[in-house]
Amino acid sequence: MYTFNNLNAHNKYDILKSKDMLRAEAEAVKRGISEDQLMESAGLKVVLAIKKYWKRCRVIILCGPGNNGGDGFVVARLLLAQGWPVKVLLLNDVDKIKGVASRSLQKFLNSGGNAVSINKDQLPWGDLFVDAFFGSGLSRNLDNKILEIFSHLMKLKLPIISIDIPSGINCDTGSLMGGAIRSDLTVTFFRPKRGHFLLPGKDFCGDIIVDDIGIPDDVLKVLDNKTFLNNLDKSKFIKKSIKDHKYKRGHSIIFGAHGMSGASILAAQAARRIGAGMVTIVAPEKTRNIYISNILGSVFRPSESFFHFEKFESNLVKIKPNSIIIGPGFGDKVLLKEIIQNLSRIMKPIPNIVLDADALTCFEGDLDNFIQVTRNMKSKIVITPHEGEFYRLFGEEFKKFSKPDAVMKASFLSNATIVLKGNDTIIADSTSEMYFSYNAPLNLATAGSGDVLAGIIGGLIAQGMIVLDACRVGVWVHNNAGNLIGKSLIAEDIISILPDVT
Repeated sequence: MYTFNNLNAHNKYDILKSKDMLRAEAEAVKRGISEDQLMESAGLKVVLAIKKYWKRCRVIILCGPGNNGGDGFVVARLLLAQGWPVKVLLLNDVDKIKGVASRSLQKFLNSGGNAVSINKDQLPWGDLFVDAFFGSGLSRNLDNKILEIFSHLMKLKLPIISIDIPSGINCDTGSLMGGAIRSDLTVTFFRPKRGHFLLPGKDFCGDIIVDDIGIPDDVLKVLDNKTFLNNLDKSKFIKKSIKDHKYKRGHSIIFGAHGMSGASILAAQAARRIGAGMVTIVAPEKTRNIYISNILGSVFRPSESFFHFEKFESNLVKIKPNSIIIGPGFGDKVLLKEIIQNLSRIMKPIPNIVLDADALTCFEGDLDNFIQVTRNMKSKIVITPHEGEFYRLFGEEFKKFSKPDAVMKASFLSNATIVLKGNDTIIADSTSEMYFSYNAPLNLATAGSGDVLAGIIGGLIAQGMIVLDACRVGVWVHNNAGNLIGKSLIAEDIISILPDVT
C-alpha cells in the first residue's frame, strides 16, 4: 500500500532517481533550509509513523555512516525523549560518521543516548527495528559482513521500518545489491523513488509512506525529471454529449482467428464496456457463430476477403475504425506478420493501433523489420508486452539496461508507446515521458487479463483519447478493477466491473 501525504491529484507526481533527490535537497539548502532541518524533519516523520502503527516497545535503530544513519539518530533521540526504550547499533566506528550525520549523532549522545557497534547477539533485544543503514544513495554491492547481519535480522521475524528505502535496494533500478532487508513499512521523503515501484525492490518495501520534510514543490522545476506516478486523471476521459451516437463514441476493430477466439472476444468485450460505441471483429468465416454468439452487440466481418492487400485499405476506409487491436489469440503468426506489414505500407493515415501478444511474438528474431514497420505506420502505435515478450522481441542485450532504461530505449527505437506489463508496469512514450504503475494487485496474473487490457486501451483510443493517456488510464482502470474484485478473479470479472471503476 502506498500513502502519498503530499499528492496533488491534479498535477503530475514525480518519481525521482537518487541524483534527483540529492539535487532537490541541495536546492532546498540554497533557499535557506539547512541540512540539519531536513534531517530533523525526516526523523520526526519516521517517529510519527512508528507511533501510528506500534505501541511503545523496545526499538533498535540500525545506523549506517551516511545521512540515512543521521535520520536514524534523530529517530532515536526523539523516541528516547518520549520514554521509549531505545538502542542504537552502529555499522561503522563513530569516527567514520561525518557532516550532518555526525552532528545528529552528537545530539543523540548529548540527550543521554548511547551508540555501540553492531553485534548480531544484540539483535534479539528489540521488538521493533528501524533500518537506517543505507538510503537512496547506495550504488555498490554489499559485503558478506553486512549481508550476514541482514540474514540474522530476517530470521528474528520482527517488524522493521526502513528509512527512505530498505537497505540493499538500488534506488534507481529496484535491484538487490547482493541482498536486502525486507521491511514492513518504508517511510520516504519529498517524492518516491524508482526503487519503490520496480521489482524486486518493490516487494521488499512493505507499505510505503511518502511524506513532506519541507522541500518546496517548485524545486521540481530545476530537475530534468520525466518519470511520474500513474495516478488517474479523470479529466482525460472523453466527455459524452447528448448529440452522441454509436459512431461518435468510437469504433474499434479487432482481428480475430480460429482456435484461441476467447482472447479476441475478451478484448472486444472490454473495448465495448470501456465505452467504444462500436466493435467489429474480423475473423475467419468458420468462426462467425463463435463470435456473434459471444459478443452480441458487435459486427462480424469475414477475414478471407478483408485481409487481401488490394482490398485492405479500401476495407479499412469503408468501415471507418478509430482504433485497431491486433494480436490477442490470433495464432497464425505468418499471416499476422503479413497483415501488420501491409498496414505499414498503406500511405494514407490509418487508425491508431494496439499490438499485443501474437502481434509481437510474430516478430521475434526480426527486430529490424519490426522497427521499420512501426516507424512506417501512418498512425500511433501501442505495444503491450509482458516482460518475456519484451525481451524476446527486443533482444537479450536489452537486459543489460535497467528496466526503465530498456523500455525507454525500445520506445525510441520503435516510435511506439510501450506498456510493459507486470506487477511493476511501466508506460513509456517516445516523447521520453514515463509512468510507473502503483496499484496493481496480485490477482491480475491470470489468463486473459492482458487481452482485456488491450481491449480497454483500444476502446479508449477509439473514443478519441490521446494514445499515452489511453495507456495510462487503461492501466490504472485495469489495476483498480482487480483491487475491487479481490480474490478468485478471472479476466471476465474485470470487464463486468469496469462501470464501477470509471
